[in-house]
Amino acid sequence: MKKAKSIISVLLCAAILLSCAPVFNLNLFSTQASAASYTKKHEKEYYYAPGTTFISYIATGYGKKAANAKGPLTNSGYTVIDRDLNGGAGGKYIYCGYKTTTDVNISLKDLRISMGRDADTYTAPENSSLYTVAGVSPTSQNTGDADGIVDLNKDAGGDYLYYFATKDAKAGDPILEIIVDNSVNTNGYDTVKYLNSANFNTNADANKGAGGDDIYTHVKRLPQVDTTKLRTSMETASNAYASTTFTDDSKAAVKSALDAAKVITDAYDNYRAGTDSYSTVYNQTKIDNAKKAVDEAVANLVEKVDTSNAPKIKFYVPETIYLNPDNGTAFQYMAGVDTNGLAYQPKATPASSAKIYFDGIDCEPSSVKITCEASTADNSSAWKSVGTSAIGSITFGGTSFNGTTANSTGKTYTSFPVNTDCSAGSLSSAVASGNIRFIRWRADYVLDGVTNTVYAYSICYRQPSYTAYFRHSSRQYTSRTHSPAFINAALTVSGLNVENISGEDGTTSSGSGGTGSNNNNSTETRETSIIVDSSRFTNYIQLPYFGAQYSILGSRQNGTATVTAYNSNATATAKTIGTTKTLIDLPITSSALVVYMHASASYRDDTAQNDTYINITPTLVNKAELRKTYNNAISEMRQEKMFTMGFDAYQNSILDAAVKLGNPINKNLKVKINTAEMERKTGTVTTSYVRDTAVGADYDGKLGEAIKGTSSSSQSFTLGEDVYVKYQDIFGYTLSGYSISDATGVLTTGTPKADANDYFIRNAGSTAMKWKFIYTPNSYPVSYDPNGGSFNGSSSVTNTTAYYQSKYSVGSVDGVVKTPTRTGYTFTGWVCNADNAKYSTGDGINWEYTKNVKFTAQWTINSYTVTFKNGGTVLQQGKWEYNTTPTYTGDTPTKAKDVNYEYTFSGWSPEIKPVTGDTVYTAQFTEKAHDYRYEIVDSKKHQRICNDCGYTAVAENHNIKYTKVGNKYIYKCTECGYNYSEEAFLYNVVFPDGGGSLIKTEVRPELSENYFIATIQAPLYKGSKYFAYWEDGETGEKVSTYRTYSFFLTGNRSFVPVYVEPTEYTEARNSAVFSSTVAGVKANDDKSYSLYAEHSVAKTIDGFPKYDPNNRVESINKIILRYGVIYTADSAYIATDDAQAMESVLVCGGANVVDKPAGLSDKTRDLTGVFEVKVETGSEAIWARTYIVDANGVVHYGMPKKLSLTAATTAADDEVITLSSESFGSTDLNDETETPEQPSEPTNKNPLEKLTAIWTKLVEIIKKIISFIINPGVRI
Repeated sequence: MKKAKSIISVLLCAAILLSCAPVFNLNLFSTQASAASYTKKHEKEYYYAPGTTFISYIATGYGKKAANAKGPLTNSGYTVIDRDLNGGAGGKYIYCGYKTTTDVNISLKDLRISMGRDADTYTAPENSSLYTVAGVSPTSQNTGDADGIVDLNKDAGGDYLYYFATKDAKAGDPILEIIVDNSVNTNGYDTVKYLNSANFNTNADANKGAGGDDIYTHVKRLPQVDTTKLRTSMETASNAYASTTFTDDSKAAVKSALDAAKVITDAYDNYRAGTDSYSTVYNQTKIDNAKKAVDEAVANLVEKVDTSNAPKIKFYVPETIYLNPDNGTAFQYMAGVDTNGLAYQPKATPASSAKIYFDGIDCEPSSVKITCEASTADNSSAWKSVGTSAIGSITFGGTSFNGTTANSTGKTYTSFPVNTDCSAGSLSSAVASGNIRFIRWRADYVLDGVTNTVYAYSICYRQPSYTAYFRHSSRQYTSRTHSPAFINAALTVSGLNVENISGEDGTTSSGSGGTGSNNNNSTETRETSIIVDSSRFTNYIQLPYFGAQYSILGSRQNGTATVTAYNSNATATAKTIGTTKTLIDLPITSSALVVYMHASASYRDDTAQNDTYINITPTLVNKAELRKTYNNAISEMRQEKMFTMGFDAYQNSILDAAVKLGNPINKNLKVKINTAEMERKTGTVTTSYVRDTAVGADYDGKLGEAIKGTSSSSQSFTLGEDVYVKYQDIFGYTLSGYSISDATGVLTTGTPKADANDYFIRNAGSTAMKWKFIYTPNSYPVSYDPNGGSFNGSSSVTNTTAYYQSKYSVGSVDGVVKTPTRTGYTFTGWVCNADNAKYSTGDGINWEYTKNVKFTAQWTINSYTVTFKNGGTVLQQGKWEYNTTPTYTGDTPTKAKDVNYEYTFSGWSPEIKPVTGDTVYTAQFTEKAHDYRYEIVDSKKHQRICNDCGYTAVAENHNIKYTKVGNKYIYKCTECGYNYSEEAFLYNVVFPDGGGSLIKTEVRPELSENYFIATIQAPLYKGSKYFAYWEDGETGEKVSTYRTYSFFLTGNRSFVPVYVEPTEYTEARNSAVFSSTVAGVKANDDKSYSLYAEHSVAKTIDGFPKYDPNNRVESINKIILRYGVIYTADSAYIATDDAQAMESVLVCGGANVVDKPAGLSDKTRDLTGVFEVKVETGSEAIWARTYIVDANGVVHYGMPKKLSLTAATTAADDEVITLSSESFGSTDLNDETETPEQPSEPTNKNPLEKLTAIWTKLVEIIKKIISFIINPGVRI
C-alpha cells in the first residue's frame, strides 16, 4: 500500500470538522503502472454472426451473348453478378461471378482493377500485399475457372483492365458482398479502386477509355469491433486491484469483472497468429457491456480509497468548540459528531464533551497514535500554521496533555474502533471576540506495517455580542400607589427553530391606596421560523440583551426597566453601558429559555414605552450547493439541500460564497444585514489561450503557457451578472477545455452558449476573473521508411503522428524514440522529404508541418576485421564487407613437433563463412603419435627417437630397478634395457674398539627402497659395566641408546659401544636418549648437495610417556615435536675448526643460520631414522648440526660438524638413492628389550673375531646373572 499523503483540504472559515474522503483520482491507476497488460495482440478485430458467408473467389466470363458469358461462370460453380462490365461500350459481354465460404481465413480482403497486366501477380508497394489476377488461383478457385484471365474491355477498345484480388489481411477487412452498378459511391459499400500506384486511391471505372457506361464495382466489408476502451478499463482495474490492500473479498467484484472481460479479450488475442482476429460470440454490444461492468466495479472499489490510493479512514473529532466568552481560551461547549460523521441531535443542555472516533473502512489498522496541535492566529486560514505550544491543555482518551507535549506525546490505541471523549481543554492564548482558531488532530495509524497519516479539524469559536431587534410598546394606566404592570417578552431558542420574540399584553393589579384600569396597547409580531441543519450544527450561544433607550410621555417622573428571568436554570446579569443602554448576559443552559421583561410608570398618566433589542443576526447558508463550488472550504454533508444557520463572525470567511450562491437569509428578526457585502461591484475578466499540459512540450519546452502567436484579452463586467467571453479559433489547434478562476478558487460552472465561440459564467462577488481556454494541438501524419532495414519491429513503413507546434523528436513512435536497425549496416540518419535535411535519431524539430512528412533511413555497409592465426601468431588480417566471404592467401600453416606428436595442417576453425562480424580463424592440425625407439646415451641416460619422422626427445635418466642375486645386485632400466651389477655391500660398518657386530643389512621396501638398513649389536656387559649408548667411532658423537640398533646405511660408518658402571648408568643413558648426528654429505646430479641427518630417540625416557607401538602416532607426539638440520656458510665461521666454539653460534634462530626441518607430518614423525635435506649455498664448506625438539619444547642438539662440500662424493649410483626431503623412520626396528641376535650373512668375520665374540657373550651372560643378584635396579 502506498504511504498515505497528509490530506489537508483548503479550509476557509467553514469547519472541516471531519476527515472526509475526497473524490478519488483515477490518475492514480495509470495504465503505465498497471499490474497487468491487456494490449491488443492483433491489429484488427472482428465480429460476425455464426453462418456469415464471405467472398472467397471471383472469376470472369465473356461471349457474344450474355448467356455465353454467364455460362462458364455457372458451370464452374460461381454466382453471377447480373451486370455487363462492358455495358454500353460494345465488344463482348463480360460478367463477374463469385463463390462464398464461412471460413473467414480464406476470404478475399481486397479487390482492385489493374490497368494493364505485366504478370499474373503484382505486389502493391502501398500495402506490401500480393495480388493475383482473376482467373488464376487463389483469386479464382482453380486457374482457368470460367474463361480464365479476361480483359474487362475485351473487344471494346480503351484500356486493358483486369480484376486483381488478394487474401492478405494487410490489404483490408474481409469482403462480404460484391455489387456492380453505375454509381461512383454506394452507401455502405467501398468502391473498388485501381491497383496501379499512380491511381491507387482512385475509384476504378471498368469501362475506362472505352466509352459507354460508367461501371463501378463495390464491396461490403466485415465491420471491425473495438476492444481498446475495454482493455484500457481492464488495465485500470488490474492496477486498482493490485494497488489496494483490501481483502480479496472486498475486491472480488473487480476480479470477477476482470475475469469476464478477459474471456472476451482472450477470445480475440488467442485467435491465431497474424494481424487479424475474429469472434462469432463477442460483438461490440457485449464488449461495451463488459467495459461498463469493469468500470462500475472499479468505481465501487474507488469509493473505498482516498486520493493517495490508501484505504479510507473514519476520523471524527469535535466539530465546533465554543470558548468561554469571558476569557477566550477555555473550552465551554462542544458540538460533536457520531460514528457516521453526523451531528448529535440537540441536547437539553450544551455538551461539555464530544467524541473522538477513529476506525478503518474495509481495512484493519494495527494501532493509531492520536495527537493534536492548535493554530497560532485568529483567522480562517490559520489551519495552515499550527504550533506545538498553542494548546494550553487538552483531555482525551482519559489522558491529559498540555503545552508542547500534546503534539509529541499523543495517545496510542490498539483496539478499534477508537471511541473516546474530548472532555476539557484550553488554548494557550485568548481568541479575540467573534474570531476562530483551529485545532488540527493528527492520526498516525499503522496498516500492513506502513505508517499513514490523516488529519481532522475542530473550530474554536469565541462568541461576540449580536443584535436582534424586537419592539414592544405598552401603555399603562395606573394610580401612583398601584403596583407596576408587567410587560412580558418570551424568546424561545431550540435546536430546530428560532421563533420571533412575541410581545404580550401588560397586566394591571390592584395595589394599596387605589384602583386602576387596564390600558394595554401591546403588539405581537411573528415571522416564519428558520430551519436549522441540526444534522451538522447545533448552535449554542450566549444571548446578550441590549436594552435600548426608553421614554415616558409627559413630564412625569421616569419609570424603571428591569429584567427578570423566571427560569431557574438561567441567571440574568444587568450591565449598564453608558447612560441609556443595559447589557444583560444570559448564559444559555437550556434549549428553551423564557425571559420576562417589564417596564412601569410611577404615575397613572405616564406612558411607559420600552424598546428591547436581542441581537442574533443569523445568515442562511445552503451548504450542499456551497460545497459543489468550494468543496475544500465546506465540510462534507450526507444530506442534500440542507441549510444551516450560522453567525456573521462564524461564517464571515465564506460569506462571499454564500452571497454568490444567491441564498442570503430571506427571513430575519428585523436584522440589520451588512449590505456592503451584497452591493453590486464591477470587475475585470482577462482571457488567455494556453496549450494543454497533457501534450508534448512546445517550442520553448514549456507547458501550460500561451500558444505561439496568441495574446490575452480583457473586458469589464458587473458582479451578479453573466460574464461572457469569446475564444479564438487557432490554426493547428482544437479547443479542449477551459478554466475560470477568481479570488475564491477555481470555478468550473461555465456553460457554452448557442452562439459560436461564446461562454459565460455568473459572478456575484469577485472583482477579478481569469479565464483560460485550453487547446490541444492537432496531430499530423509522420511515416518512417526503414529502407531495407527494420524500424519499430517492422520492415515496412511505420506510420505515426506529430503534434502541431511541438518539439518533435525524430524517430519517436508512441512517445518512444527508436532507432532503425539493419543487419550488416550502420544507420547514418533520416532524410526528411519536407526539407531534404538529414537528421539523427532524437533530433528535435519544431513541428510546423500539416502534411504527411516521410523520413527515410540512410545506411552504410559495415566492414569487419577478419584475422587468420596459427596459435598466437597472426598470419593475415584485413577488412571485409558484410556478407562477403574472406580468403586466406598466405603460406600453409605449420606446427612444430613435440614430444608426443607430429602435426599436419587440416583447415580453419570456425569454418570460413560470409562475414557478419569481427572473426578470428585459427589453423587446425591433425596429430600423429610418434613411433619411438630407445637409444642408450651413457650409463645414466637414454633418449627416444621417432622411427617415422626422426624426432629426438630430450635425454632422460634410466628408470633403474634392481634385484638381489646372491651377494650381488642386478640393476636394469625398465625402458631401454641398460643394465649393470655390483656387490651388495658398498658401505662398511666397523667397530674400531671392537665389542660390536654387524648383525644384518637388508632392503626394507615398506620403509624405503633407496636405502639399506643395517643392524648392529653390542654386548649387554663389558666386565662390570653396562652398555649405555653407541658413540660415533670418528667424531665421538652419541648415536643411540639402543643396544641392538637398526639404521639406514648411507655411507661408511664407525661405531663404539660405551659402557659405564651401574652407578653411572642412568646419567650416561639419559645423556644420549635424544641423539642425532650429520651422517654424511652427498653430491647430487644438479650440482647441489644434500646432508644425511640421523637421529635416535629412546622409547623409554624419564619424564616422558613410554612409546606404545599399538598407539604409535600419538605416543611419538608425546615424546618429540620435530627434528632437523641447521647449518651456516657464513665466511666468518668457515675459517674456524673449533667445534666447541660453534656450539654457541650454530643454534636454531641464530644469525645467518639456515634451518632445514625434516618434512614431517604426524604420521611420518619417528623416534629413529634418517632424512635428507638439500643445502642451498654457494660455499665450498659449511658448519652443520642436527637438533631434536622434545614434546616439552626443549631443543637437543647434535655435535657441530664442519663439512667440505667439494670433498663430497657422488653417492654410489644415486639413481637408486634419490634425493628426498622425506624422513625415513626405523623406530619399530629398534627395541630396548630385545635379546642379542646372531649376525647373519653376508657379515664377514675372521675366525678370531668369531671366537672373541663367543667368549665375550659368555662373559656377559655370567655378569648379567651376578648383576641381577647385587644390582637389582639396573635397566637393560
